[in-house]
Amino acid sequence: MRRRGLSRRELLRLGALALPGAALKTGFPTLALDAASDVPRPAVATGVPIRYLNTGQRHVTLTFDDMYSEYNTLRIARACAKRGIRATFFPTGIAAQNTLERSGYQNLYGTLQDMGHEFGTHLFTHRVLRDLGYDELVHQEMIPALDVMRRSLGNDFVPVAMRPPYGIVTDAMKELSRQFEIPLVLWNLDTGDSLCAANRYKSALVCCSEMLGTMRKHLAPGSIVLMHTIAPSSLAIEPIADLLARKRLKAVPLSTMLHSSA
Repeated sequence: MRRRGLSRRELLRLGALALPGAALKTGFPTLALDAASDVPRPAVATGVPIRYLNTGQRHVTLTFDDMYSEYNTLRIARACAKRGIRATFFPTGIAAQNTLERSGYQNLYGTLQDMGHEFGTHLFTHRVLRDLGYDELVHQEMIPALDVMRRSLGNDFVPVAMRPPYGIVTDAMKELSRQFEIPLVLWNLDTGDSLCAANRYKSALVCCSEMLGTMRKHLAPGSIVLMHTIAPSSLAIEPIADLLARKRLKAVPLSTMLHSSA
């Protein structure tokens, strides 16, 4: 018999999910998927890794992982908003917690949301999760990540998708996606920004140029583009917007593509 870990009922006791009419008094605010009437359910299945989304339109989505740097995150968000691009950010719970605990705290997440951007979850720690079972993922990664995000965005926050660190997908990760009813989204176009930035012999401008070269070759309708909230990506937004225009592509939020995927 396949081990399923915590059931939906057990998740309810933890306050990780809320069904209509359920009034929970737990240590965790509720996720309230069903209660959020203004958040339509995605048309895609959960528990299945998504790397590309065919919407039948010339749409792509720009996604940014981690959010460790508030400075670069804001630069990216503002540059995107200036060019009419609504991006999708996948913060780690640790990054969100660091922002909340910073002296002189300002609500970075609320600011980005006000700009029209949206959030998925990159879980909590950004460690390699290959050996964690379903129960461990729930207690050590998903619930802490959702808890800290709700402290910034309110108790009704629902991530548009989940993205496991390093793109590592296990059976337990698929089960996590199914039980929480959150799409499991990876990518099909890695700009290589983080690997380039890790090379101390390459400047942010060089990395930006390499990113654009990759995107010129591979960007196409349905692309889910992976970037990170680092300097090369902050420099790349303006030229990416120009590239989108030349290719007659429109960057839309990930949620838009999930809800209109053919």
